[in-house]
Amino acid sequence: MKIGVWLGSDIVDTEGGAASYQNRLIRLIDNYTFSEGVEVCFLSFFPQRNLSKEVIRISQIPYFIYRLIARGSFLFRAINKIDRSIMSVRGLKNVLAHTDVKVVYYISQTFCQDVNFPFIATNWDIGYKSTQAFPEIINKYYEGRDYFYMSVLPRSLKIVCESETGKKELLKYINVGEHKIGVMPMFAGMVSSIQPTQEQMRAALEGLGLFHYRYFYYPAQFWAHKNHVGLLQAFEKFKENDSEGYKLVLSGSDKGNLSYIREKVRELGIDQDVLFLGFISTEMVSTLYLNATCLVMASHFGPTNMPPIEAMELGCPVACSDLGGHREILGDSAVYFNSYDSESMYKALNEIVSNRQVYVEKIRLQREKTKFNAAFAMSSLNEILKEVVGIRQNWA
Repeated sequence: MKIGVWLGSDIVDTEGGAASYQNRLIRLIDNYTFSEGVEVCFLSFFPQRNLSKEVIRISQIPYFIYRLIARGSFLFRAINKIDRSIMSVRGLKNVLAHTDVKVVYYISQTFCQDVNFPFIATNWDIGYKSTQAFPEIINKYYEGRDYFYMSVLPRSLKIVCESETGKKELLKYINVGEHKIGVMPMFAGMVSSIQPTQEQMRAALEGLGLFHYRYFYYPAQFWAHKNHVGLLQAFEKFKENDSEGYKLVLSGSDKGNLSYIREKVRELGIDQDVLFLGFISTEMVSTLYLNATCLVMASHFGPTNMPPIEAMELGCPVACSDLGGHREILGDSAVYFNSYDSESMYKALNEIVSNRQVYVEKIRLQREKTKFNAAFAMSSLNEILKEVVGIRQNWA
């Protein structure tokens, strides 16, 4: 049975972890040999020359029109929106009539092109229900999220969650049968497969004025729920007793909160010790993990996050918010803190600095036994798709 993986339009790299995860997932699916009876292809608006599995173009607008317009421009996005609207009117049953695709697998959260065509949905989190009322959670998209989770998600053949904790959280807030939920553990993005040379890393650190194991690293877009303010307060306390020139390095795109965070840095008097790098290359992210004192994952938002997995794969110690998903990923290899208490975070930083080598060894051992890796994830996905085939084979 043929299952179409929905690529849709371009994945925007500046969207951070979601883009990194999806890009790697597409590569993994493309290179994986699924069980007999499970045939996987890709569904895309645009030609995809860098994939080995079949790519079915689903666009309702001739491709030459797209080629006349700058990719990513307002007009390009407008044309794509019209394309999707035409597809919605026609329905996927008609759009895919010339193919053998029987099920569509949406690898993005809160998206489904057509609820009337059999589909597999993705859930990374249900933070709009489970987390505090941060502005980005109760904004104009709240109703859309609520509609998806209450009216669309229950109509899927299967829901793919990123962890057992995520599955439990979904069951807590959504009235859906447990049997409909499968777990494909989250895995690291492309950063874990990149190994810069010692010379490249030395040059990168020198360019930033950083020293080996003398900085804390937090890769996170500037949303309120990422808790940059709490981390800054903890770091300010740390600097009061710092005699070795530690820095705090922040990378990630601005989602509307960056100017506020910069002002907080100035208020705390630590502007000489905090680096704002913005959106950076995958190679630079890898370099920062490999040479950091530790990753500090301060986010209030879970249940899981990708940076702790990336840090684990690269042997970087982790201090992180005490979320169920983080504990599922890292076990006893990390230092956990209350993300709403800067004192708790400050103590975690001190613990890593005082015992860094202990946590380097702990994270190494955890990496050897964790299920949060690409190999286990693809094996889990294979089992989920086999189950979906068993369901879908019951009608034409």
